[in-house]
Amino acid sequence: MAVQVVNRYNFEHLIRYSDKPSLIKFWHDQCPMCVELGAVYEKLSNMYADRFNFFEIDTTDEDAFGLPAAFEIDGVPEIYFFYKEKYKEIPWPDEPTESGYSEEYLVEHLNSFKKEDVDE
Repeated sequence: MAVQVVNRYNFEHLIRYSDKPSLIKFWHDQCPMCVELGAVYEKLSNMYADRFNFFEIDTTDEDAFGLPAAFEIDGVPEIYFFYKEKYKEIPWPDEPTESGYSEEYLVEHLNSFKKEDVDE
C-alpha cells in the first residue's frame, strides 16, 4: 500500500471516517530528516497495510492549510496515530536517527498500538 497524501479537503473522508487506524506523517521536502524518513515510512506502509492506513501531510502545502496548526505541529517530522475522532502523537525518540524515527522505533509503536489508547 502506498502512502497517501492527505489535505484539508480529504482529511475527514480518509481519516476521521475510516474503520482502520491511520498514521499521519507531518513533513516537508526541505527537511533532511523528513526526506530520510520517507523510505522507512513507505516500507512500513507496505508491512502494516492490513492494520493501518498511512498518510502524509506536507506542512508547506497550501492545501494543508490549518491542519498542522490544528494538531499543534511545532516541528517536522512528526507522526500521529489517528482513529475516528481521536489522535495520539508518537513521541520523538530519545536517540533520533538521521530520519528522526528509526524503523525499529516505529515498529515497536505500531505493534503496541491499541485503539483505546488514543486521546481526544
